[in-house]
Amino acid sequence: MTPWTARCERCPAGERFLAERPARRWAETHARHARHAVSLEAPSGDSAVVSPGDEADRS
Repeated sequence: MTPWTARCERCPAGERFLAERPARRWAETHARHARHAVSLEAPSGDSAVVSPGDEADRS
């Protein structure tokens, strides 16, 4: 099984998860607290970047 991977683009932080929800939650939390962009990679190879300001756009 290929995991979801969240990797910080500025520091060595990163984690692997079996589902999208915890991977995205980790990426959003790290982006918010560290103010770093986080690359979120799906098992299919698709990727997205979670930026520090992304959560503010949801309100």
